[in-house]
Amino acid sequence: MLDNDRINGHRPQIATEVTLSVPAQPVNYPVLEATTGGVTVGNEVAVGTYTISYQVCRVSNGKCVSTTLTVIVPHVIAKDDANTNYINGATGATNVIDVLANDQVGRQAATLSNSQLTVITTATPIGGANVPVLSTATGKVNVPAGTAAGTYYIVYELSAQVGRQYCERPRNP
Repeated sequence: MLDNDRINGHRPQIATEVTLSVPAQPVNYPVLEATTGGVTVGNEVAVGTYTISYQVCRVSNGKCVSTTLTVIVPHVIAKDDANTNYINGATGATNVIDVLANDQVGRQAATLSNSQLTVITTATPIGGANVPVLSTATGKVNVPAGTAAGTYYIVYELSAQVGRQYCERPRNP
């Protein structure tokens, strides 16, 4: 939060160079943490743009400045994905599922330019064989040759790329 603020040419350190004072925030609102300068956005905070007022005071002389911080909470929806086509695990297949195809960021279709994918849990091998893999660079699931027949689950997180990340995971197991 203090990334664009400077004292003698460097970012000020909270507690040693500056203190933050933040008035009480409404319920279901992003929270500016006075001790760290970080912003916490709980799951109950609705999509929207929020303005948080706060005061920064220099420890050395007590001079204070009042200012505001704008927090954007984007609309992120990550839906479950499933492949209904037969895949021959012996030979494998590429681009089996595009996990972004049914997801949204900022009320628009999710793309690699407006979002970021993170694999939370990789697929579990069956009998030590290869497993399907989600490429975070493409958003596609690939089935390598030598994958055993079965059902595989890959848990991923979809994050909006808007200043700070706001994320959601599909609901599949």
